[in-house]
Amino acid sequence: MIQNSSSRNYLTKDLGNTLRILQLNIEGVSRPKSDCLTKILTENKVDVVLLQETHCSDQSQLNTRCKIPGFTLAAATYHPKYGTATYIKNDITTVTHIRTQSDNNIYVIRLKVADTEIINVYKPPAQPWINDYIHNIEHPGLVIGDFNSQNTKWGDRATNDDGARVSDWAETENLFLLFDAKDKGTFHSARWAQDYNPDLCFTTLDSKGLPLHSSREVLSGFPRSQHRPVLINIGLQIPIVRSIPKPRWYFQKANLEEFSEELDFNIQWIPPEPASYERFVGLIHSIAKKHVPRGFRKDYIPGWSPRCQELYDDFQSTQDSDVADELILALDSARKRNGAP
Repeated sequence: MIQNSSSRNYLTKDLGNTLRILQLNIEGVSRPKSDCLTKILTENKVDVVLLQETHCSDQSQLNTRCKIPGFTLAAATYHPKYGTATYIKNDITTVTHIRTQSDNNIYVIRLKVADTEIINVYKPPAQPWINDYIHNIEHPGLVIGDFNSQNTKWGDRATNDDGARVSDWAETENLFLLFDAKDKGTFHSARWAQDYNPDLCFTTLDSKGLPLHSSREVLSGFPRSQHRPVLINIGLQIPIVRSIPKPRWYFQKANLEEFSEELDFNIQWIPPEPASYERFVGLIHSIAKKHVPRGFRKDYIPGWSPRCQELYDDFQSTQDSDVADELILALDSARKRNGAP
């Protein structure tokens, strides 16, 4: 399957099964907000929705305020000021509810979607983070939510006590922070006119110490919430670059011998003087069109080689994760050699 990225000028080729998760501190659900959320989910082909700060006291209130067509409420925690909810797309049937916690004023929902554990977290600003509150996370797994903490590791200007505690917890649990400093902040303070990153995503590591194959994208703002939706892609994805539709000369397949012969024969009819410059250029261009292929590729994968194609075909037939890792490493090595991003 090939999917469009919502904000970048490339496509992605998915290897095997993929999962798309959207996380948002919605700052109180409502029917209009649900409609806006549904549009984002449809546009980005989302499978799992993790909401924080639903501001609902019970399930009846949540069901009345939050209706997302095509999704089912898998689990929720309730509080008039806090609360969380996890929704799963209706066509996903392999869902297991592991645990729901709301003691210590930290709200956690743990589910398994197929073989992937997904943990939805909300920690209120005044509640200190408790390091042993979430532990024994199986691989593959993710911990996603609003941690209300600041740390320079995830792009904040300073590290506060909760930021230090969350960082220590992630190291103890052997988790990987999925973060790109070039992304927008997940929270824009209208009061301070500044971005922060309270919304975080951590992934587990495999037996080789490699993080779960995943990517993260901070989307545009959401109505009546200072938080921005965060889109997380789980699974192997290869970027396919969109080429500028401008023809280029393909000199590697040029017939230089015939090009030289025809040029040598015709150039004798052009006088060697400045006034003949345009005529000379026209001759070069005309002969080149006959002997040098010219065109452009609509889409291409940087670094894709016959070896990559072989690994890709092998993975499609075996679904072997080791083959997938080898393919990704081969592409990364090729990009580094060619100076590609």
